[in-house]
Amino acid sequence: MSIAFTEVRDRIDAACDSYAALHGVKPTADWLVLKTVEEAGELVQAHLRHSKQAPDRGADALALKRALDDEVADLLGFALVLAKRFDVDILPALERKWHLPERSLR
Repeated sequence: MSIAFTEVRDRIDAACDSYAALHGVKPTADWLVLKTVEEAGELVQAHLRHSKQAPDRGADALALKRALDDEVADLLGFALVLAKRFDVDILPALERKWHLPERSLR
């Protein structure tokens, strides 16, 4: 992994610990996986509202786009935390899974 990427991952991981402490939650592996699934569901909701497939609940286009952006960020953030906590070397895994040339992300 590049230094910049690991720094982002580590900062997000620290923010996750702060969030968990604030809410009195122990960030176990099970909690992290379930929280990631929750965030995926929230992304679906934001997408449906943004794409006018669900009621916008009075939000304007800018608010709907921001909600979509925020949910993508939440999902990515929890994926980064999972990668750190599960000791996943994410860049080689992405290269392999997305059929990218070896070392193309590093």
